Parts: sequence; C-alpha cells; structure tokens
Amino acid sequence: MVDDATERVLWIWTGAELAALVMVLWLLWNSVFGGSAFLSSVSRQVRLGALGFVVMELLVPL
Repeated sequence: MVDDATERVLWIWTGAELAALVMVLWLLWNSVFGGSAFLSSVSRQVRLGALGFVVMELLVPL
C-alpha cells in the first residue's frame, strides 16, 4: 500500500507518460500518412488536451 503523496506522484507521472505517448503517436501518424487538414486539426486538439491534462495535474496539488 502506498501513501497519498506517492499515489499523487504516480498519477501525475502516468498523465505525463500518456501525454508523451499521444505526441509520439501523432508524430508517427503525420510521418506515415502526411497529415490532412482535418487530421491536423483533430491531432492539434488531442495534443492540447494532453498538455492541458498534464498542466492541470501539476497545478492541482498547489
């Protein structure tokens, strides 16, 4: 069993890993398929959402 502080750090770390995974998958998708305007718009929203998630997770403990 882990304490609350350790659990919070693990949760933030998981969020950061998820954001990094989304960005890597986006880069691979664009390199393979060249990216269309629609996909570029969607992927931009996904990247911003992932970045926002990480920022909010870092700010919540404050």
